[in-house]
This record gives sequence, structure tokens and C-alpha cells, in this order.
Amino acid sequence: MNRRGMLALADRYAALLDANGALLQQADVDHRLTLPADHIILLNHARWQVEIVRRVAHRLGGEPTAVRLLGSAQGLLVAMGLVTVGETWRDNTAWLEGTSVRAFDAAIAELTSAAAE
Repeated sequence: MNRRGMLALADRYAALLDANGALLQQADVDHRLTLPADHIILLNHARWQVEIVRRVAHRLGGEPTAVRLLGSAQGLLVAMGLVTVGETWRDNTAWLEGTSVRAFDAAIAELTSAAAE
């Protein structure tokens, strides 16, 4: 994993969220959120997640948490229409190890093959 690349992506997502009015605010973790009513709460939570990525990535044991939170933030960005699924995949190939990318590509090929049968 390229930690610098992941942090650069977190910085880019933070700027995108900031430009769309997001605040650094965690959502109430016990409240069910819906769209479009909770749009800004979800943007705020995505902004909070990318900030946590920046704070845990360098800590001992923090990388798995950073990867999980970055992926979750990407899902929120997609759901909010700020990025596409394809953009997140291209973003990830810039910082993920080649073996991770190849594992994903192989799994996609298996699913595609199974769906065609």
C-alpha cells in the first residue's frame, strides 16, 4: 500500500467535500440516514471519515482502519453524486499495491464468467 498516495487521495476528497459545503462532523451512529433528507449529514460524515484517515494512517495498526474508512467515504461520495464508481477505482489503483488490484480484477473476471453461465 502506498500510504502517501492514500493520504493524497484523502486530501483531494477533503477538498471536494469542503467545496460542497461539508463540515468536519461525525454522524449520529445510531440514527438511520436517508436520502435526500440527510444529504448534508452524509457529506459531513464523509468529511469526518477522510479526516480520520489522515489521522490514523501513520499509527501502528491504523492502516486497515484508514483503508476501511476511505472506502466508506468513497461510497458516500458516489451516493452523493460527487464522484463515479469508475473514478474511485481509478483513484484506488494509484495507491493500492499491484497485488490488490490484480486480486480485484481476478474476482471481477470470476463474477463476470459466473454470470455468463
